[in-house]
Amino acid sequence: MTWNLEVQDGPSRGKKAAITGGSVTIGRDQSRCSLVLTDEKVSRLHARVTLDASGTITIEDQVSTHGTFVNGKEINAAVNITEDDSITIGDTHIVLTWLPEAVPAGGIAEENQYISAITIGREASNDLVIENPEVSRSHARLERRADGYYLSDLDSSHGTRLNGQKISGTVALPASSWINIRGHNFFFNGEKLVTEQGATAASFAHSTISKSGSMALLDIISIPFKGREALKWLLGSILSVIPIISFFADGYRYKIYQNGLTGSLAMPEWEDWKNLFVKGFFFFLVKAIYLLPPSFLFYFLILMAANSPGITPGLFFASLIPGILLLIAATLILPISWGRFAASGNFGDAFQFSAIISSIKAVLNQYLSAVAVVIGLWIFIGLISLIPFIGFVFSIMGSFFIYIVSAMLFGQVYRQSQSSA
Repeated sequence: MTWNLEVQDGPSRGKKAAITGGSVTIGRDQSRCSLVLTDEKVSRLHARVTLDASGTITIEDQVSTHGTFVNGKEINAAVNITEDDSITIGDTHIVLTWLPEAVPAGGIAEENQYISAITIGREASNDLVIENPEVSRSHARLERRADGYYLSDLDSSHGTRLNGQKISGTVALPASSWINIRGHNFFFNGEKLVTEQGATAASFAHSTISKSGSMALLDIISIPFKGREALKWLLGSILSVIPIISFFADGYRYKIYQNGLTGSLAMPEWEDWKNLFVKGFFFFLVKAIYLLPPSFLFYFLILMAANSPGITPGLFFASLIPGILLLIAATLILPISWGRFAASGNFGDAFQFSAIISSIKAVLNQYLSAVAVVIGLWIFIGLISLIPFIGFVFSIMGSFFIYIVSAMLFGQVYRQSQSSA
């Protein structure tokens, strides 16, 4: 049995960290923090929670920008906390939970312990969708891990019951158990969930998280076609082609990257428009900084070669090679640069070249596979766009579709690179 910090609300909702080894650090920096948050108001190293030999738990702010609050009051020194207290850091709310048979957690590494998972809720992106207004959008999750099965309530409004008992956080899930969610009963037989009528409701055989911690490609590609997700896709497609307004669409891509980082298969909501615009501007700026210099060099070489008297086609092409290679290199680095930016919220992290190259090397096969998928999608959309009349619409919708898929793919690739480092 272990004391855990659990995020009840905020961008990293559902994430947990066990208080082992005496302390847990909280912040955005994956290299220094045990509980890594994607909240943009959270400092790189924001707070520290400590468990002493007597069993007393304290929290102390680490000179953060926006402060640490316990029960709504900002703290200026170490403060004792219990499971009755609420911790607020930026837009993130954290509580202490005392979990039976809890699996040690630690930010992104904890999520990669899944062999597979089944998500339950009202949102169409879940593996098991329950269309009941009393069921939360993301209500519960079943996980198959190396040491057994686990059931988590995702801070739902009306709770989750296991064999008649309401659970809190994550608990061990024995085979031959009944799970009740607002009057909907499902029998877990060790491999799948079965309704009271004997029909299969959801199965680990079709879950979305693989042993390597990656989401299945077909599941990612199907995301924009599910229910309300299609409307989000349509809105993004429209906004992406309007100058300046397109920063909102870039901000949305930033948020999709964050979902890829957490392993979520849901598209984010279109909300907090001011933040979308600001993050979208910086998201676009990262691209501009990477691609404009090699683009200018490429066109400069073209002009130089075109104005050289007596130049042959072979020499003309050879003179362009430096510009082409630099443009390809910048294009290949860009997706992981966006991943670093989305992970920390720090614009400067997108330009730490040695860390970016190390991340790519750590998951080179997965990275090249993602690149191949995105290139294939662009070729396909390019061919479709040649269709008269409707090709233009397909190109707009298809382009934003690729933005969604690539952000999710490269978000998870960056997540895997950090766990492999």
